[in-house]
Amino acid sequence: MKLEGSKRRILKTLFIILLITSGVAVAISGYNIIKYQIDKDKTNRNLNLIENSVVVNEEAEPEDKYAVDFKALKEQNEDVVAYLKVFGTNIDCPIVKSYNNSYYLKHSFDKQYNILGWPFADFRNSFNGNDKNIIMYGHNLNDGTLFGSLINVLSADWQNKAENRVIILVTPEETKLYEVFSTYEYKPEDYYLTAQFDSTEAYTDFLNEIKARSNRNYGVEIGQDDKILTLSSCIGTGEARVVLHAKEINNSQP
Repeated sequence: MKLEGSKRRILKTLFIILLITSGVAVAISGYNIIKYQIDKDKTNRNLNLIENSVVVNEEAEPEDKYAVDFKALKEQNEDVVAYLKVFGTNIDCPIVKSYNNSYYLKHSFDKQYNILGWPFADFRNSFNGNDKNIIMYGHNLNDGTLFGSLINVLSADWQNKAENRVIILVTPEETKLYEVFSTYEYKPEDYYLTAQFDSTEAYTDFLNEIKARSNRNYGVEIGQDDKILTLSSCIGTGEARVVLHAKEINNSQP
């Protein structure tokens, strides 16, 4: 009888532990959901404030379409280096740059802690006209805001629209247009994120490799004298990346 009583006590204890563990898991899950919603609301407020600093002329040519008040943006965040527009996605926002590639993974445009982060340029890029590969990152957000819609570029629907394949990048000095030449899903790695190259040959090999990875042949020629733009975001829980490469085709004074 004592043995049976001991079994019951053990089972009761295990049941209590299970209830507590389940309760903690539910509490953590609930907190994360609430935290995500709070940070999402803060991000949307930041986007609304930014709208006042950008004038879009839908009738103009791409290079004249965006008039960006960088003075106003830098008053909100001095880390602003550019404004990025990718047609066929929700990417239509200022790009910031910090002293590393981790700060804006968990800080928003207002520099407040935010699990949604903010799209940012690689800290190795100088934006002085000499960058061979300007690299930009952003989280894959569930609601599709910011870089959450970069995954669109892997679809035939996006790729079949010629207007989607021209990207606008406005800086305080100039407006640059980029033509997409490669889009793909790939494992997490550093290769396609190379920012500096030891030789012309190394850069040419790099361009040939990233072009060959594309899930579509865009018919765009790319060579050693070209400068490119790279956009990168996670897919799912981070087991893969969606990547876009585009080459600079024109620039003009904003």
